[in-house]
Amino acid sequence: MKPRISFGIRLRAWWQGVAPEDLIGDQSKNSKSRVVQKETSLVAPLQDWENGRIRIMQMIWGAGYNMPGGGEHVSMLVKPFGLDPSKSMMVFGAGLGGAVRTIATEYGVWTTGYEVEGDLAHAGKQLSVMAGLDRKAEMQIYVPGDFELSPNSIDCILSAEALYRYKNKYEILGKLQKYLKAKGQMSLTDFVLAPGVKPDDPRLKPFNKQQLEFWRAEQYEQRFRELSLDLRVTEDIGDKYRQMILRGWAELAQGDPVKLATARAFRGELEAELAYWADRMKALENGVLKLQRFYVIKKAEAKLMSNW
Repeated sequence: MKPRISFGIRLRAWWQGVAPEDLIGDQSKNSKSRVVQKETSLVAPLQDWENGRIRIMQMIWGAGYNMPGGGEHVSMLVKPFGLDPSKSMMVFGAGLGGAVRTIATEYGVWTTGYEVEGDLAHAGKQLSVMAGLDRKAEMQIYVPGDFELSPNSIDCILSAEALYRYKNKYEILGKLQKYLKAKGQMSLTDFVLAPGVKPDDPRLKPFNKQQLEFWRAEQYEQRFRELSLDLRVTEDIGDKYRQMILRGWAELAQGDPVKLATARAFRGELEAELAYWADRMKALENGVLKLQRFYVIKKAEAKLMSNW
């Protein structure tokens, strides 16, 4: 029987351009003697709207995406909305805009994405233009001090793995609620502290340099009540998310020569992306963080007595 080859060995073998079996045994010898030279001719030049990080993100997570799951995950998150072309949609924390374009094309919904990282927002805008969706799948830069929209103007909001990056979640949720129409819907996923884990837990040290502030699921639920948002679903989807992360890296590890050459050409960006997701994987596996999904509906405002 062939020995079971771990994901780590397969990923390293792909990186070094050797067969996984060659790395079973004397790995140090093989790692020095079998490295394949970069085939730079296989790597297309960067476009004026992209950089090495964006090239690596899309290679791992799929065209137009900077996080796991792709269109399949997006469709699952927005399924409760019952989307149709009559509805309006916002994606908060849109990244490269993959979710924005998926929603616009699959459901015919005019969708606007907001992303705080300027390089991602700019690239996402160009990707929408290239797809002929620059108006129907619009991308804008989220400027915290200048995020003002018309109240009661949006039917549905999606925010996927975005709010943990902000310390002012309390205010952001208040604004999102204000922009929703009565009976509007919001699907939100975020990394939250697992029960019993304190904010200063040493296992959260890898995230300290990023100055992240993780809430507990109960804090979200409390804020929803304050905002008259009817919580219909709350569930831990961490196991599913871990599988999506592993799937992205596994597909990369079995990639073609173009992917291999690209990975080598942007080695620093690849290693940074791997470290970024390794931290999140480890936190999920160690039970420090959970990935929680919430689905809420904005309660209809009560009618005034004079209107009865």
